[in-house]
Amino acid sequence: MERRIEEIWARVLRVFAAVNGLVILWLALMITADVLVRWVTGRPFVGVFEISRILFVPVIFTVLALVQWTDRQVRVDALVGRARGRVKVGVRAFDQVLAVGFFLILLWTGSENWLEAFRGNYVGMGMLEIPHAIPMGFLIFGTLLTVVTLVLLLVKSFRQLISGVDTDESVLPYSPPMEET
Repeated sequence: MERRIEEIWARVLRVFAAVNGLVILWLALMITADVLVRWVTGRPFVGVFEISRILFVPVIFTVLALVQWTDRQVRVDALVGRARGRVKVGVRAFDQVLAVGFFLILLWTGSENWLEAFRGNYVGMGMLEIPHAIPMGFLIFGTLLTVVTLVLLLVKSFRQLISGVDTDESVLPYSPPMEET
């Protein structure tokens, strides 16, 4: 059952990553068109700046969960890199507890800011008046994805810690391993 939940969660995160890839492609085309039109006419497309600012938030925050899930984040393992067994799993679990705490604080403060922006109907600067609640909502959603991801990884780490088995296998069995440089 646990493996099935992990596979479903991996698929959900990969769908968000694929959608984010399309969003980045759209952003590149939109910004390129804006630059070309500015070069020819001297005037920008209305809303390109505002829309690109908003779309970068979900791209960053929804992919963050996949980065955590596949263990592809940048880390410095000078002290723990040589650890094995329960020490390695224990340090990983401690790291995940701290990360869950950090992202829960971000979720809490972000939710307060979103509620204030939503109630106050605050809008961004620019040619288009886009409510601040929209990018804040993306931030909260992406942070929630990351919290769920970290909690699932933490449960896995605690199970490994209790059993004394350190499996270095990826949560995504079909993801290619990263080559070390």
